[in-house]
Amino acid sequence: MYKLKKFLINIICCFIQDKEKRDELRKEFLNRRIRVGELDKICNGTPIEPWAFIRVKNEIITIDSCLKSILPVIKKGVIGYNDCDDGTEEYILEFCKQNPGFIPIKYPFSVYPPSHKIYWEEGIEEEKKLHSYYNYVLSYIPKGEWIIKIDCDHVYDSHKLERILHIPKKDNDCIIMSRLDLNYVDEKLYVISNKPLVETKDNFLIKNNDLEFKKVLLKVGINGKEYNIGCEGLFKNGIELNSRKIKDKLNFIYVELINYHFPLVKKWRQSGFEGREYLINFDEYVKKYPKNKIDIDMLNKEKIIKICKNFNWERKRILP
Repeated sequence: MYKLKKFLINIICCFIQDKEKRDELRKEFLNRRIRVGELDKICNGTPIEPWAFIRVKNEIITIDSCLKSILPVIKKGVIGYNDCDDGTEEYILEFCKQNPGFIPIKYPFSVYPPSHKIYWEEGIEEEKKLHSYYNYVLSYIPKGEWIIKIDCDHVYDSHKLERILHIPKKDNDCIIMSRLDLNYVDEKLYVISNKPLVETKDNFLIKNNDLEFKKVLLKVGINGKEYNIGCEGLFKNGIELNSRKIKDKLNFIYVELINYHFPLVKKWRQSGFEGREYLINFDEYVKKYPKNKIDIDMLNKEKIIKICKNFNWERKRILP
């Protein structure tokens, strides 16, 4: 059935010039989507108990809000970190003392991000590349356990997070979680770009059977321009989640929005966004948001602003 559906969609896509529309059509036609309002209907039985897979570097602004948003639901995990000099390491160590289901993992090497040109040069030690760091942290999660990728510049809705843990029924299920890119500046809330809801395979819930990260070169569009960037690509039994080169079939399941993403709290990301033309007034976005993908309760402006105001903007050295 899957091969037939793929054959049909490939024929249809021959008549669609816009690449973005082709990709969206393929995603919707070949995969399962759980729309707004459907979670409670399908969430029966015992939920899985995944390990959180977390990697951190200097995220003292948002780490407290992030980890406390998952703590009502996620009780175990690994928190990898490296080169932290803003108090993040001390926070992680204390958090793991208070929550012994979480294990702190200090990576003993400095890491080049895939966006750094030296990352792709010959002769650079593998230990200093991001995918090696990810694999090191991943190695502390037992095989055969479910894992959920958590990023510390995200804040999660605890209730919706708990609901998606009821979804996996088979070992090849892979839950894809979208994110809403937001920015809070001068006491005003914005979405980032006119398409802030992102549904890449970068945020996932998957079973840890032969998982591995590898370096992947991707082309991405930013403000109408195309760039070559590197990223960490997750592989499972020959499956590359960040591309269409799928050798074995994963059952991808897309779910409604369960978290907010605040990428620009990290200063190194701000350099790619000059001026404010990339910021869209939050109220304007609410007028046209995708109703099948976002619960209107997730767009409660006062609730989001309250989250933002609770961030550690002054970068104080805090503990949980």
